[in-house]
Amino acid sequence: MYEAGGLRDLKGHLSKSVPSWSELNDAIFWEDIGRERALDRKEGRRLTHFIQGGYWKSFARFDTKDFGRTVQMIGERDLLDDKLVALSLAFSIYVDSGRKPADRKALWRVASGDGALEAELGKLMHPPVDSTRRKHKQSERDYERSQRERERKRDEAHRSWRDWLSKNVDHLRNPRFDDPTAVSNAQEYVYERLRCLSEDRNQYTYSDWNVLEPELGAEVARAFRDGVVAYWRKNSPKLVSEGAPANSISFSTILGMVGLGIEASETKDWASNLTEAEAGIAFRYAVKELNGFPYWLQHVFQRFPDLITTLVLTEINYELDQATKDRELHYLLYDVSWSGQWLWDRVAPPMLKRLRREPDNLQSLEKLHKIINGSSISSNEIARLAARKSRTLVRIDNLAVWFATWAGVAPQEALEALEDRLPSFADDDGLQLVMGFITRLVGSHHSSGISARNAFREPVHLKRLIEIVHSIVRIEDDIDRVGKGVYTPNLRDNAQNARDRLTSLLEEIPGKAAFSALHLLSREHPHDSARSWYLLKARRKAQTDAEGQKWSAKQVLEFHREQERTPKNHQELFDLAVHRFSDLKADLEDGDSSVATTLLKIEQEVEMRNFLSWELRRRANGRYTIANEDELADAKRIDLRFFGTGFDGPVPIELKLAEKWSGSKLFERLENQLCRDYLRDRHSSMGLFVLVNQGRQSTWRIPGGEVVDFAKLVQRLQTLGETLAREMLGVDAVKVLGIDLTARAQREALKP
Repeated sequence: MYEAGGLRDLKGHLSKSVPSWSELNDAIFWEDIGRERALDRKEGRRLTHFIQGGYWKSFARFDTKDFGRTVQMIGERDLLDDKLVALSLAFSIYVDSGRKPADRKALWRVASGDGALEAELGKLMHPPVDSTRRKHKQSERDYERSQRERERKRDEAHRSWRDWLSKNVDHLRNPRFDDPTAVSNAQEYVYERLRCLSEDRNQYTYSDWNVLEPELGAEVARAFRDGVVAYWRKNSPKLVSEGAPANSISFSTILGMVGLGIEASETKDWASNLTEAEAGIAFRYAVKELNGFPYWLQHVFQRFPDLITTLVLTEINYELDQATKDRELHYLLYDVSWSGQWLWDRVAPPMLKRLRREPDNLQSLEKLHKIINGSSISSNEIARLAARKSRTLVRIDNLAVWFATWAGVAPQEALEALEDRLPSFADDDGLQLVMGFITRLVGSHHSSGISARNAFREPVHLKRLIEIVHSIVRIEDDIDRVGKGVYTPNLRDNAQNARDRLTSLLEEIPGKAAFSALHLLSREHPHDSARSWYLLKARRKAQTDAEGQKWSAKQVLEFHREQERTPKNHQELFDLAVHRFSDLKADLEDGDSSVATTLLKIEQEVEMRNFLSWELRRRANGRYTIANEDELADAKRIDLRFFGTGFDGPVPIELKLAEKWSGSKLFERLENQLCRDYLRDRHSSMGLFVLVNQGRQSTWRIPGGEVVDFAKLVQRLQTLGETLAREMLGVDAVKVLGIDLTARAQREALKP
């Protein structure tokens, strides 16, 4: 099996990446110290210096910028010997930094008050010549000497190979072995050089063979390229279901993978030229690639979808059959869930069927849920199976996964079932269930969970989630990690973060529903101490929503040129609709070229609607479109609707000829027709109620018995609209606008 190259590459990558992640770097450093200390303890020795911990062999590294962090370690470590180790490390950095006075003061300050630390720091500042220090220095010199010797031998081997390859170029094209699948040492050497010279080392496949030319020459590079391209069809790697090991790879497979990648990158419409047999061989290579599928497998799938789907399902089913509760196979299921999104719609239906039989391995279950949640399978189909599983499963972790998926597609039913089932568990099991559920639903810092669907991300469901989770994952029981040094997050840490994320999700939702949820939490939260915090959140939410969204640079420029901007959300479209109707009202009531006299003759609302929609379209300037009598799902028709571009948030308009309706009926239509019917769509929370007065009626009796003229009628309806917007959860704003076609004629009549 081929391991050496990948292992060397991994070591090189870790030696660079570990120091850049300070938490991981420090954790590895102290892990090394602990391991070496256990060995020294058996031999009766203390470990008090960082060099004794095998520092030169470790991936952990510290440089001058880490001085402050290492000084902090001295105070944070509980064990005296650990404090001495940290002191020796900080002192070494102090020396490398040029023995700065400020750093020296920092060392004495942290050692002050501890006799052992003060004594050791004194020795470091004024070291006696002792055998231990000599041994450390000798170890460093021996290591550097052996490193130079290794580099000399490596350079000599490179020269020898270059000489041999220049004289045996054809060997790279065809080694002429009796076994056509055999590969040569020369091909392995050139591959190693290709791997080392390539910038991206995250996969086995390196298709840019031209990087070999400066070092090995164009002729050798071309010969290697021709040889590996010719090779891949000769070899048909075994699949894991056929007996191949899951976690190792032969060099012959790597070489074929390189040839396949080169051919795919250099051949136009490469996959369309493959035979079905060749596509099957290509799949066998692809499943062995590191860090997800090679890019070309998607093209093979598009050419042979049935073949690739069948092969994928065979391997996944084998993987699920072989996995146990405590052992995952780490094979194809991971790659499909991580980098095979283009496969999900094909493999998800049979996988959902397979899930009727619960997998033994929890990690496999999570990956299957991620695939299914991300596929086009209907939410209803997922909800049916999740509901059954959530009633019958007893394994807490598996149950948490199913509840999370269910809440993603049918949150109301899922949360009701969760609340019903929680009392049947002991306290510890209930806590485990809720922590696992919320972590998988929302995700954590290092994982997206099972990529649950987003139906739960509505204010009403988020409020309920906050109440459930806070009542079980209680704030007073939280783990406090502040100032406690490096740690590995556990389920409790992730659950705390996911619980807090719920409030953030609620705050991010614009509109009144989110504000109302926060305001209710300020009165109904299960912990009294949290209520004032939610009240503050609600106030901030109200302020933020009142300010509106920031204008984009494009909108600012557009407004500068045209004194208008193109709406990019429902609120801005509503504002523009109000402006357009206000402009139209001004033109009809006060304009020099008003057509109000003509409109007075209109008898039917449909004719008035047609005129208004024509005028509104004429003034659109590409910023919106208008739909006449747009039909809803229940066959009801909206008089007019404004539609924006690039977002789903239409603004409904209800138009009435005032004299066609009684005052009471207009009040009823505003509430039941506009607010309860047209604004029940979650994408529309703002609408207009437009009245046109043609002078055929002068007064209206409104609820409460008051008789009002047209101007007062509009005012009273606006007051009702504002009340409904405050009280109805799905209504954010209602604008009542009256167009008085008699206004111009009345002014003309008053002229002397």
